[in-house]
Order: sequence, then structure tokens, then C-alpha cells
Amino acid sequence: MEIEPEPGFVVKTHNKKAIEGFTEGLKVFINICHNGKVPPPPIATDEEIRKAVEAEDNTVYKVPLSLSTPRTDLDKSGKTCIVFDACVNTNPIIKATKDYDFKLFLIELALEWVEEKYKLELSREFTLPKMRAKGKLVKHFIRRPERPSISEIDSSLPETSKTKTKKTLPKPDYEIRKEPKGENATHIIIDIKLPDIDNMKDAIVDIEKDKVIFKIKEKYALELKLPILIDTEEGSAEFNRETRILTIKLTIL
Repeated sequence: MEIEPEPGFVVKTHNKKAIEGFTEGLKVFINICHNGKVPPPPIATDEEIRKAVEAEDNTVYKVPLSLSTPRTDLDKSGKTCIVFDACVNTNPIIKATKDYDFKLFLIELALEWVEEKYKLELSREFTLPKMRAKGKLVKHFIRRPERPSISEIDSSLPETSKTKTKKTLPKPDYEIRKEPKGENATHIIIDIKLPDIDNMKDAIVDIEKDKVIFKIKEKYALELKLPILIDTEEGSAEFNRETRILTIKLTIL
């Protein structure tokens, strides 16, 4: 069956390890798109969905996903990037617009499926550009047998329960400043202090135009409203293992 995906939202990240056909640092865009003909997730209770979002064992809730082959495009600076389309049923997209933790669940699902199928190592320091699709979405070909053949992943996903994030995860200490100082600042620098963290393996950094969301599984959660709008397509994050400080550098619009 041939389907035409509808745009949803875009995830921008980069490849962390060079392999044949994909260079280290290569920008990667994933269009999280949808079509009502993609098999929907099974009917599930809120508790079953929560278990899937928190990557608990023996979860029964899965989101069928159809992944396109990679295609080349250009980023806004004219450099080569690659684009994937990850197409799901329309219902999960609707849920993701209302539930940010579920949105992170879909993002991680797409990232892990790209990694699994194409052996890439994608950074979790992703951004969500203010676009509904990168380039033109391509048609997908799916089958709908009695048992869906759409590729699924039962992945180990980061814990993103709204209840646990708000009630149990502490907010790390941080400092925010502009560089250079004064009215002509071009960047916002955020230093997040993580004295008991050795690496960023379980970290997620989500950069939006007016805020930064940072989470580490079972450790920290920070949602920081920014004093000025920033460019979601330009920025960097670097963790210093000696000082245990994560430095996020953002470009001011």
C-alpha cells in the first residue's frame, strides 16, 4: 500500500561516529510524520502507555513506525545533511502535541530505529527546528497483514514520566550569561553543574526558540526559560568531565 505522509515535527541532531557513507558530525534531520493508514498502536491504558514511556520491562504498548531510506539535502548554511522520514499513525502525533514526555518517547523511538537500521550513532543533544518537515516528504510503501509488518522497536527509552520528573528529579544548579557582555551579545551560555555525573549517555538536551529542556535519566530535570529568542539550528553542548559542567552555547537571533 502506498501512503503519503503528513508533516508533524522535525528533529535535528548529528552523527557522532564516522561509518561508510556517513561522516562524523554530519547533520541529521528526522521528519516525524504521520498517516492514518499506518497501523495504530494497540489500545492501551494510561498505565500501559506510562510503562512504555518509562521503558519498563514487559511493556505491551508499541508504536508501529515506517522509516524511509536516507536522502541528502542542504542545511541553511548550504552544507550537506541527510534526512529520514519516520512515519507513524496520526493518533500518536496528536498525543505528542499534548504530552511532551510522549513526544520525547516518539523522538527516542525514531532515533533508535535509525541507529538500528543504518548503524549510525546519533547525538541525543537534539533540537526541534520550527518547521513541520525538512524538505519534501516521500511516499512510503507499507503492508497491512493480520500481523503488522511495520518495523517496531521495543527500546530502552529514557525515563520521562511527567509525575516522576516533576516530583522526584532535582533541578541542577546552573548559570546563564550573554557573550560578549552588553547590548551586542551574540550568544547565550548556560553552564549546568552536574557534580555526580560522569558522562552524558543518559542525557537529553532539547533546544527551543525560547527555552532549553535538559534531563538525565533518574537524576536531573531542568526546563529553563530563556530571556531572548535563539536560533534552534545553531548551538553546541560540551561536557567537561573534570569540572562536571555541561556548557550549552546558543546563538541569539
